[in-house]
Amino acid sequence: MGRLASEPERGKESLSDMRKMIRTRRVSFPSQVPVFARLHRPDLQWRIVLLYFVRGWPSGRIAVRYGITRERVRQILRHWISRARSLGYIDLVPSEDEFAWRSAVLPAGA
Repeated sequence: MGRLASEPERGKESLSDMRKMIRTRRVSFPSQVPVFARLHRPDLQWRIVLLYFVRGWPSGRIAVRYGITRERVRQILRHWISRARSLGYIDLVPSEDEFAWRSAVLPAGA
């Protein structure tokens, strides 16, 4: 099934697009932010993710708070999103129309 015209291509969203999708519940988001040990600064990553995506803080404000650059904050966010998506923590939530279409077209159990 194709994506909606108003949605960016999966994996190509800007961080602000992803934040908007999370805050409007267009994508699933874990209630407890997982920490990925292989990513940079696992001690800060969950805090950065929470402040940016859930609390709506700008990346510049987060950078000042933790003494890192704005670009580094955005890099941490992009890597976290990529890892969370690959492990199934984040996925698109179908709209009511998409869900109804799938229910009508796909056989039960498919």
